Amino acid sequence: MKGNLLYVAFVREDSEAVGFVKKIESQCKAFYNLNYNCYLYITSGKEAILYEITNTDKKIIKKYIYSRKAHFINNTNLFRKKAANFYRFNEFLEHIRNEIIELNIKNIYIRRIKPITPNLNSFLKYCKKNNIKVYYEFPDYPWYAPNPSEVFQYISYLYDRIAFVILKKHIDKVIGVSVRKDLNVKDTIIIKNGINLSNTPLTTRGIQESNNALHLVGVANVGFWHAYDRVIKGLRDYYNNNPNYKVYFHIVGDGGALPELRRLTLECGLDQYVQFHGSKTEGDLDEIINKCDIGIGILGNHRKNLFGDSSLKNREYCARGLPFIIAAEDYDFNDSFKYNLRIPADETNLDVIQVMNFFNKLKSTSPNYSLEMRGFAEKNLTWESKLVKVVEDFAH
Repeated sequence: MKGNLLYVAFVREDSEAVGFVKKIESQCKAFYNLNYNCYLYITSGKEAILYEITNTDKKIIKKYIYSRKAHFINNTNLFRKKAANFYRFNEFLEHIRNEIIELNIKNIYIRRIKPITPNLNSFLKYCKKNNIKVYYEFPDYPWYAPNPSEVFQYISYLYDRIAFVILKKHIDKVIGVSVRKDLNVKDTIIIKNGINLSNTPLTTRGIQESNNALHLVGVANVGFWHAYDRVIKGLRDYYNNNPNYKVYFHIVGDGGALPELRRLTLECGLDQYVQFHGSKTEGDLDEIINKCDIGIGILGNHRKNLFGDSSLKNREYCARGLPFIIAAEDYDFNDSFKYNLRIPADETNLDVIQVMNFFNKLKSTSPNYSLEMRGFAEKNLTWESKLVKVVEDFAH
């Protein structure tokens, strides 16, 4: 092994953010596969946990129990929740210094932490003083300003922009996960999202099974930017012509946009064609996807003033051998990649006939499309292929 790496994530592994935790663990396994002893330091509601990561599992090294004032409080008092989060973060930082010494850490990889606090800057100064390299991952890099009418979010954005100027003085490199093409920023390594193939199985759905009906699937913690309403309205337009060939839409996951999507489904009279499965993991999720033909990616990034795409879900669909639909451009899939359909990044309804034509053409011209997509993912979309640039920088 080339050295010891500590991955720091102030993300609650016991929360609903399972997608974030899955991504973090996949990155850690990639660092291990790139010949680094990788340790993950992560938080929960009541404790901070240090794991040792290998390619196949994770082993608890140590737990730090938070004081009572740092526990999440299960009530609606926003101030008390914020206060608990503040105390928990301070205690989380205190414990890291012990582990850096005991584990002989030479490189630290931090997933973006908000808000940036004086204690965080103090910790980064400590690392710099002790010749420990710090890499700070920034998802959705660079910043995209929220609408000023969203007062709290906009103030948070402004604070973060200012505080980051100070933080950047104490780190070695920013790791910008970006949807931008050919972005070149000083002291910044630009990467795109990757996946862990070991927990992303190839679909078992046969090509002939799609001849009886077409099944679309969207897997997400569903927000307004996923724009699944575009699919539902497209199905409404399609069924208004009373076609014999049936098309279904399976929504897998929870999220704030679900109540409106359920209401819209009933309003459109599509309750037998749009199915809400709730949150599913591992085997249950695989079972649903194995009955589906096309994945639905993010169709509304433009609603957040984002006009690119680096979604993990696109990469997972590809690894599973599931053709998929996106709206914004994803630069990991260039014009020669024939296994996805790109629709306009606007508010138009999904054209179901266009989707059917795309899929039928793909089946006729590339009957082994699932295996071909898997091969593409193995070569281009793994976390190892994305993080190799970061690992190369460790040695400089």
